Amino acid sequence: MRVCAFIGQWTIAQQQLGHVPSTEEAADWWREPRRTWYDHLREFREVFDLSDTPAPIATAAIARTEARLGRGDVGTAVSVLGAVVVA
Repeated sequence: MRVCAFIGQWTIAQQQLGHVPSTEEAADWWREPRRTWYDHLREFREVFDLSDTPAPIATAAIARTEARLGRGDVGTAVSVLGAVVVA
C-alpha cells in the first residue's frame, strides 16, 4: 500500500509541476522530508526493479487522463493509475 500511495503522490506532484520532478522536488512540493521520499523510493524500486522512479507510471496516467478528458484534474489522473500499463 505504501508503494501505491507513493506512486499516487508522485503522479500528483508531476501533474501539478508540469514536468517529471526529481525526488527532492517532489518531496519539497509535498512539504515532506526528502529522507522519507528516499525511503519510499527504495521501497518502490524493490517492487518495480526496472524503473528508478514512478515517473513512467505517472506520465502514462497523466497522458491517459489528458487523452480522455483534456487537461484532467489531479483526482482523475490518480484514479486511472490502476488501468495504466507501462511498457
